[in-house]
Amino acid sequence: MEIAVSGGGSGTGIKALLSGSAEIADASRPIKDQERKAAEAAGIHPTEHIVAYDGLAVIVHPSNPVTELSVEQLSDIFVGKIRQWREVGGTGGDIVLINRDSSSGTWEAFKNLVVTLNGTAKDRDYAPEALAAPSNQAVLDLVASTKAAIGYVGLSYLNERVKALWITPVGGGAPVPPTVANVQNRSYPISRALYCYTNGEPIGKLGEYIQWIKGPEGQAIVEHSITDCLLLYPKIDVSRQL
Repeated sequence: MEIAVSGGGSGTGIKALLSGSAEIADASRPIKDQERKAAEAAGIHPTEHIVAYDGLAVIVHPSNPVTELSVEQLSDIFVGKIRQWREVGGTGGDIVLINRDSSSGTWEAFKNLVVTLNGTAKDRDYAPEALAAPSNQAVLDLVASTKAAIGYVGLSYLNERVKALWITPVGGGAPVPPTVANVQNRSYPISRALYCYTNGEPIGKLGEYIQWIKGPEGQAIVEHSITDCLLLYPKIDVSRQL
């Protein structure tokens, strides 16, 4: 059996499923209403499979004295309302925004969870001056090399080249560090489900593959961050801290 895999973002994968050029679309956001309508018009029946949960870590340069921010502060930063690090307890001048490209499910998830405050401020949008990066790794590289930068990446991309901030949920409370355990127990505010979409319920080899992803072997691979995911099932121990 020959298997072809390509990237390009959640929207690209869903488009491929709708066109019939892909049997599985991986996505880090739910399918949109307009995408589902387009699928139905094309005779495609997108079926959703939640295969993991991921946390988005907000990262800054290691030299940045800021250690925590609220979701509200992050929203103000990424819409361009807060422009100086000193406005949030830091030092230095202008904040440099590092964003994902708009075809990315990560871009969509961060916009919903942070920029629009869990969808309660839908008129909010990313500041036009934000720099767009094509991947998690590109975001990390830019933040690691830019002292005034702030960006966001999947937890599995974290390393010593950047500093991950603790995040206070919308409405207040204690700041929460971005760890595997906190994503699993849903206490970390910037968490999302990760999906596979198929055309109808998968059968044959396709069905076996989806079940394998959800099973012990597939979830063990998820744990090792092959796709910057986190384990879906709490029965598997992922209590280690990043």
